[in-house]
Amino acid sequence: MQRLFLLLLVIFLNACKNNQQDKDALFHILASNIDETANNISERNATLYYAFNYQLEDPILKDKTAILFPIITKIHAYSDSIVQQIRAIKRVIHEEELKGNTIEKPKLRLQNLYDSLIHFKSSIFRIDPEINQAFKDSIPLSNISLDTTQQSFKSFEQTFFSVQSNEAYIALLSVLENKIRVLENKLVVFYYDKTTYHGCNAERDVPLLSQDKSIVAGEDSIEITAAIGEVVSTGNPEMKIMGQKIEVNNLGLMIYKFKANKTKGKHAVPVTISFIDENTGIREDVSKTLYYTVR
Repeated sequence: MQRLFLLLLVIFLNACKNNQQDKDALFHILASNIDETANNISERNATLYYAFNYQLEDPILKDKTAILFPIITKIHAYSDSIVQQIRAIKRVIHEEELKGNTIEKPKLRLQNLYDSLIHFKSSIFRIDPEINQAFKDSIPLSNISLDTTQQSFKSFEQTFFSVQSNEAYIALLSVLENKIRVLENKLVVFYYDKTTYHGCNAERDVPLLSQDKSIVAGEDSIEITAAIGEVVSTGNPEMKIMGQKIEVNNLGLMIYKFKANKTKGKHAVPVTISFIDENTGIREDVSKTLYYTVR
C-alpha cells in the first residue's frame, strides 16, 4: 500500500506540469499496480473460500462452519457482483480506447454504479449484526460518501471521475475494485477466525487445496493451488504433484500449472501436502486425489 500512495503522490505532483500523455502514463502505472494488489487479495479470498468448503467435511469444524457458511456465501456473491459491474465499465472504456476515443462520461453510467455501491454497502451490513459492530468505523468504503442524496452523488463523481481521461477512469475504477476486495478479505478472515479450531489456545493448521477447472478440453491448462492454515509460508510446507515438488511463492501459496491429458474421460491427479504442525512440531502428510474430466 505504501507503493500505491507514492504513485498517487507522483501523479498529483506531476498533474500541473505534465501534458495529458504523461499523466495518462502515470495513471496506467497506478492502475497496473492496484490491479495486481486486487488480484493477489482475490487469490487469498478464493483460497479461504475453499477452506470453508474443506471445513464442512472436518468432524471438528463442520458444525460451526455450517452455521457461518451462508454468511460467507452472501459476502462472496455481493462482492463479486459489484466487482463484475466495475469491470464491465472498464471493458466499455477499453472498447472506446481501441477506437481512439476518450469515453464520454454519460457512457460510464456512474449513477448506476453509485446506486450499486450504496446497495452493496447496505447489503453487507444487513448480512449479520456482527459486521456492523466490527466494521462500521473501518469499512474500506467509509471515506466515500454513499447515500441517496444528489449532493453525495456529485461528490462521488467529482472525487473519482473529475479527470476526463480513459486511463484516469480505469485507474480510479481499479481503486474502487481494490476497496471491495479489501473489504471482502477483512470479512472472510473475520469469519474464518471464528471457525478455526482452538485447542490449548493454539490454532489448528488446515491444508487448503483447490483447482481452477474440473471439466476441460484436451491439453487445456489446469491450475492447482495449495496453502497451509491462513495462507502463510510458515510450517515449511511442501507440495508434490505426481512426484514433482512445488515451491512456496511470496504469498505463501504453492501453485502448479499443467496441461490436461489429450485422452477423453476422467483423470486423477495425486497430490501430497507436507507441513510441520505448529502446535505439535510434527511433520504431517496429507494426501488427496484431484480429478478432472476431458471432454
